[in-house]
Amino acid sequence: MPALTDSEFENLCVPQRRPLLAYLYTLSGDYHSAEDLVQEALTIAHQKREHYFPEADFGSWLRAIARNVYMRERRAGERRPRPAEIIDDLADDAFCKADYDSERWDDEKQALARCLEQLGSTDRALVRGHFSAGRRYAQLAEQAGRTVSWVKVRMFRARKTLADCVRRNLGMAGEN
Repeated sequence: MPALTDSEFENLCVPQRRPLLAYLYTLSGDYHSAEDLVQEALTIAHQKREHYFPEADFGSWLRAIARNVYMRERRAGERRPRPAEIIDDLADDAFCKADYDSERWDDEKQALARCLEQLGSTDRALVRGHFSAGRRYAQLAEQAGRTVSWVKVRMFRARKTLADCVRRNLGMAGEN
């Protein structure tokens, strides 16, 4: 039996997205993680759509994939700190006024400008759109023709890349 076409697959996914999000939210207890897990599950389902048989319940098939994605992420999460824990540890240092005398502030601004130019054009446009133009993630997603989850992931990675680059430029590679 031939695999579902993209259109057929999308038609089956549309009514399943919200129940899948609710299912993963119930498992993870975190709405944003659940959104990311839905994206991952749907991506995997799309890649494996030739394994779906029309006689089977599509929702059950998706939930099985989602459950496997959740369990994989949960196991991986046990080996690394959660992002919220990292941010909490860094928050006090990031906002300590004593660390930002005018000379250091100027150095960091210059390093950030250099690092921003090193980002790919897509990530640079997202960062500038959000921080300079004040656009929300939903607006950026609409402009890019992508999902909000895609924008969130790209922004997270771009901010991390920028922070690492600024640290390297300022000779603070070992600092958090």
